[in-house]
Amino acid sequence: MRKPQRPWAASRIVLAIGLALAVTVVALSVQQLLKQRDLAIASQQKSNELLARVLEAHVTTTFDTVGLSLATVANDLAPVLATTPDGRSTLLTTMLVSLPQLRSIAVLDLRGRVLASSDPADHGRTVDVDSLGPLPAEGQDSIGRFVHGRGLAAVSVV
Repeated sequence: MRKPQRPWAASRIVLAIGLALAVTVVALSVQQLLKQRDLAIASQQKSNELLARVLEAHVTTTFDTVGLSLATVANDLAPVLATTPDGRSTLLTTMLVSLPQLRSIAVLDLRGRVLASSDPADHGRTVDVDSLGPLPAEGQDSIGRFVHGRGLAAVSVV
């Protein structure tokens, strides 16, 4: 006697094979997407590292240039301090032309009075020197803390 055929058995095999193929396609697609994501992240990290190095080099160069220029101003200004404030301010304005990184330059005494400035609006101001942070040791440069504002008016004593 012959065994009766089971039509549903063949359809279950086809269904199982189809599901296995679908799961395989989805798994391969997810794997490819994750690989592409990792490559994109690695590429962006390399780009960010390059930009950080360029920014660091630019900032270092800018600070070094400004530091040397301000040292030059200090040396050139020493003999001019006896002259009129206009003469001192003219020297600062002339120096500022070669320093596009700076908005203005001012010379203050230890009490915060503006002795000379490249910005005419700063003449006669008195600045709260303590708000600028600690003074550097003589012969040294330092970067003060961040001060909100666009000039000496932001730290002027009213």
